[in-house]
Amino acid sequence: EVVDADSYARTITVDYAGARHTGWLHARNVPQRHAIALTLSASLLHAMPPVLARARRLFDLDCRPDVVDAHLGALADDTPGLRVPGAVDGFEIAVRAIAGQVISLAQARRILARMTAAHGNALAQPHDGRPGLSMTFPSAATLAQVDPRTLSADTGLQASRAVAVVELARAIDGGQLRLEPLVPLAPTLATLQALPG
Repeated sequence: EVVDADSYARTITVDYAGARHTGWLHARNVPQRHAIALTLSASLLHAMPPVLARARRLFDLDCRPDVVDAHLGALADDTPGLRVPGAVDGFEIAVRAIAGQVISLAQARRILARMTAAHGNALAQPHDGRPGLSMTFPSAATLAQVDPRTLSADTGLQASRAVAVVELARAIDGGQLRLEPLVPLAPTLATLQALPG
């Protein structure tokens, strides 16, 4: 990810129409239109529906802030129209949560950057104007095959958290767990709570 005052850019991988598509997206704030301008790498053009759906979830664009504010009443007075940030990938955000336990954000970012460098995939078309957007986050299938000791050595991730990441990856890769919108909450929580860490 690369974030500045007016924009957000990141790499993304989606499986769509029987193929894996990797690339980058760049979202720019357009305040005069109350909108977000989204630019995608050409490699994502054949996967527009899932990429746009993920961008909508990431920025909470399907939210109706006026309805939320009405229900929150006085609680929303100081921040009307506030949206809840989301994620483009459930596995990635779960790994981020594991990596970020009991350490600073800066430490977690370094660990995740090392994980991406060691186990992610290089983009065929890196983002020209955004240094750092050249690798995708590792997939669950990739991390499911990594020995936790190797993951810990590659990243600096604490050994118990490396086990948690690998077991999470194995559960997702094996189909026992899906971290995506609209999956049933109770069984998902039960499966997550059964994993180590």
